Amino acid sequence: MEGILERFDSTTAGIFSSGTWTQYFFVLHEQVLLITDLNERTKVLGKMHMAVSKILPEVDSQGENEIRLHSGLIEVHLKAQSIKEKINWKNALTLA
Repeated sequence: MEGILERFDSTTAGIFSSGTWTQYFFVLHEQVLLITDLNERTKVLGKMHMAVSKILPEVDSQGENEIRLHSGLIEVHLKAQSIKEKINWKNALTLA
């Protein structure tokens, strides 16, 4: 599966902001979720091995299209464009 998702970046937090959402192109290949540059899709910016990661349960304050992943070391917040897209990604990540 592949497509555009937004990733939350808390490193951009400031006095009036808790962080920003930035669009990236994601590729789920076998059990590895790759994050690539939106314009240069061959440029891999990071990866997450789903065999050792898990999808975290949704929380009330979470946006309806948000997916939270935890690798054991880091927690990643992703946002799909629609609920249907979120469900498709969650299903694919669960099966990976």
